[in-house]
Amino acid sequence: MISVKPDWNDSADLLGYSNIRGDFQPGPILETIKKAAEDPANPYLVCLDEMNLARVEYYFSDFLSKMETRHYAGDQIKTDRLLSENDFDQNDSNDSQAKYSNLQIPDNLYLIGTVNMDETTHPFSKKVLDRANTIEFNQIDLTAFLEEDYTDQAQSLKVNNQFLKTKYLNLKDLLPAKKDEVRRTTEELERLNEILKKANLQVGYRIRDEINFYIVEALDKELLAKNTAFDKEILQKVLPRIQGSSAIIKEILLELFDFFSGSSFSQENGQLAARVWKYYQANQESFKYPESAEKIAYMLRRFEEDGFTSYWL
Repeated sequence: MISVKPDWNDSADLLGYSNIRGDFQPGPILETIKKAAEDPANPYLVCLDEMNLARVEYYFSDFLSKMETRHYAGDQIKTDRLLSENDFDQNDSNDSQAKYSNLQIPDNLYLIGTVNMDETTHPFSKKVLDRANTIEFNQIDLTAFLEEDYTDQAQSLKVNNQFLKTKYLNLKDLLPAKKDEVRRTTEELERLNEILKKANLQVGYRIRDEINFYIVEALDKELLAKNTAFDKEILQKVLPRIQGSSAIIKEILLELFDFFSGSSFSQENGQLAARVWKYYQANQESFKYPESAEKIAYMLRRFEEDGFTSYWL
């Protein structure tokens, strides 16, 4: 667990820096990266707590750039080095260059960030959203614990990194074996883009690739049905990009709801949020993408009430 500080403004706050004496001070994530690199069989999870107290694009930019250099070398995923010789001072008394200069992002390191969206935090740019899956935890049931069975103790499960490690880094890695599945998913994304491009919100190649990876992995491991997997990816990777107060945003929301539910609200005018919500409640089991439809219904209601909407309610 790494607590992000509001004054972080470049990668040195995360990776490390040389102090006034020339000694390298490793950042809070560097030792975990070193441990993960030395123990490749086991997964290492790093949680950046309250990660948007500072601007993620500032302190995480170097890390994001290194992620783009991922490639397979044998059976391992490699990246460019996180630090260069210029990051170390020749007067360093701790031999830090030998310890840290060759570190890459290991393929058993997984990053999670917790965020709150309020007046004390910063929004995310598309650069960050395109490289992440956004998962909301906003459904609260205060009585759920009453239904729990406390007689059985949960057992810890040791998971080898091979279970979590991706097999795919580029779309071509899915071809030709998964060509039909890739075509179906990409054609569905094209239909989504026809709606989103009205506000220049269409998804690009990176999101296309990652959604295809997600769906293929879900189907291969029999974790989710195809439509359920696609629904979750729309919710986690596409809808967080939508925000605004213009009339075209409302038009897009209605067209998306129609796309997810099979309805025709985009052909109507006026205040529609209440009717959309009732329609969702009555018919959600028949929707193609019910989770995304529910989110759109909330976003539409906020648009009509406040004149503005975003994914972050």
